[in-house]
Amino acid sequence: MKPVSLVIFAAVMPLLLGCGPKSLSRNFAKGILDREAAKEAITELTIPQDRLSFLQHGGTPDIKIMRACIPDPADIRLAMNQFSLCKGSIPPGVTWRQPGVAVTLTKSVHWSVHEVTGISDGDNPNQKIVEYSWEFDFSQLSKQEQDGLTLPLQTGKSLLQLYDDGWRWVKYVP
Repeated sequence: MKPVSLVIFAAVMPLLLGCGPKSLSRNFAKGILDREAAKEAITELTIPQDRLSFLQHGGTPDIKIMRACIPDPADIRLAMNQFSLCKGSIPPGVTWRQPGVAVTLTKSVHWSVHEVTGISDGDNPNQKIVEYSWEFDFSQLSKQEQDGLTLPLQTGKSLLQLYDDGWRWVKYVP
């Protein structure tokens, strides 16, 4: 190959490779989701009632309010002030029959991605649905609060979209 051809090839090849959809690895998707999680300061969350026993023995200065809650906004018991509406992600086991506990914290917590478990195509070629497991980070709370609030890993889905400058988080997907 002549030197001029080599220079043209070296200049044009990255442009050609950049024109198609870029692949999205699990590690790269995890980085995007972790950056999104770091933006969200959470002070209200829901726990199952079985976690309440860890929190009722005092020593919970970072918990402002705890109140029985139900996840259905159409439930008549909300209007009758018997329960509050559950906040945030609803953990497994919290239903209209088995109320949870809405907890309001005095400190903000964040969530973090434990693992990206799958990536599938979205509605168009520049979109991907990312499935992952996640958990709250309660490390700045007391040991007793951590024990009471820590839940098993939860699952989530998010839509990521490829823009001209790379992949970005768009929204949570039900």
